[in-house]
Amino acid sequence: MYLEIDENVQNKINNLKGNKDGKIIFDTDDGAGPFSIAGTCSLGTHFRLLIVDPGFESDIYNGIMDSNIGHLPFKDYSRTYLSDKMKLSLENGKAVLKSDYENIDLSFEIKDFRNK
Repeated sequence: MYLEIDENVQNKINNLKGNKDGKIIFDTDDGAGPFSIAGTCSLGTHFRLLIVDPGFESDIYNGIMDSNIGHLPFKDYSRTYLSDKMKLSLENGKAVLKSDYENIDLSFEIKDFRNK
């Protein structure tokens, strides 16, 4: 599984990170894990890149996704809702996740959860 993150999204990540260290994780916002407030009835429809504290570890992020910015931990069970080759880009100021064949998430979020 590979995620290409375009330069505009990389700039957005870097602006959020600033000069503080942080680890990037690919999150399925499904109610499971320390960063989801509430789940939805439709698992796997909303995804996010999260900046977390550099030492953050959790057994729920048990998969590794390759990307052009490095390896991204993710919830391996969400693989079913993803594609082998994806692209994350900005369109009209919004982050969107697509594969060659479909729109996966047109309201993709990038959030900073360090020290939270």
